[in-house]
Amino acid sequence: GEANTRKAIGDVQRFRDDNDAALTSYEQALGLFRDVGDRLGEANTLAAQGQLFLIDNPERADAMLEQAIADFQQIGDSYSIAAQIGNYGLALLRLQQAERAQPYLTRAAELFDQIGLDDYAARHRQSAAAIPALRYWASGNDFYKEKKYDNAIAEFRRSLDLLPNTEAWNGLGNALESLERFDEAIEAYSRAIELDSDAAYLYRNRANVLLNLNRLADAEHDIARAVELEPDSAYTHARQAELALRRGEFAEAVSHYEYTVAHDENVDWKFGLALAKFGAGDLAGAKAISAEANAQADEDEKKEIRKWFERVAKTRPELADAVRALL
Repeated sequence: GEANTRKAIGDVQRFRDDNDAALTSYEQALGLFRDVGDRLGEANTLAAQGQLFLIDNPERADAMLEQAIADFQQIGDSYSIAAQIGNYGLALLRLQQAERAQPYLTRAAELFDQIGLDDYAARHRQSAAAIPALRYWASGNDFYKEKKYDNAIAEFRRSLDLLPNTEAWNGLGNALESLERFDEAIEAYSRAIELDSDAAYLYRNRANVLLNLNRLADAEHDIARAVELEPDSAYTHARQAELALRRGEFAEAVSHYEYTVAHDENVDWKFGLALAKFGAGDLAGAKAISAEANAQADEDEKKEIRKWFERVAKTRPELADAVRALL
């Protein structure tokens, strides 16, 4: 009982990153387990202790794991062999050592298969598959930030080929939207929503495309869901603002844009507020806000806003003069 308690204390100390104290507790537990001949307790403690050395001394960590495996083999505990190997992989993931984690997770999955624990095998195999998928997702994000959208699309699709996941579907939608491949973007966002139906940002992203296509009823449905999930988000108010703008409800658009501008520094919202104020008849206010936004925006931002203004003008012809006056 004392040995188990000291081992448990070591686990808590390890999770709190108090590694020196954890090492002392594990050494005390090991001595006691060996005194009473408890091979299972000794093996579990060795495996836990080995995790302390995963970063600074990986060879020692592996040696302790193999020593634990030998103990498990002697007492015929196949489950613990697979579980402790998997624990090493999961620990490396927590330590942001994804590449090193993959072989441990794959090995654990194979061992769980051998003993017929299919669910455990599937979870570890999925974690292993996620590692290269995450690498492609990260690469896609880098290309997206560089505005290399075709490259981003290719990387996001590679990620999805390995592991369907919300982040990659969303990234793919963003890249497709940037190329104005709107129908494909909607499909990508929809696939993301299938995987995570409670993520407000996914509904906002799909709503943005629907607004660009002037599918206002569909956009309203997505915006309403975003309001349910994140009513106080500046981005939710921004979508509400644009929906009102597209419908010619300029006073409501002004109200939502003012909330957004007060809670987020994105210069896009200021252009939206200027356009809404113009529609509401506040020409002086519109010009003042537009001048401030123009001073802050770079050329790429102005180009994107100009395209957005032109799309709005197609649905609200009364704003055509504002499009010419505000940029």
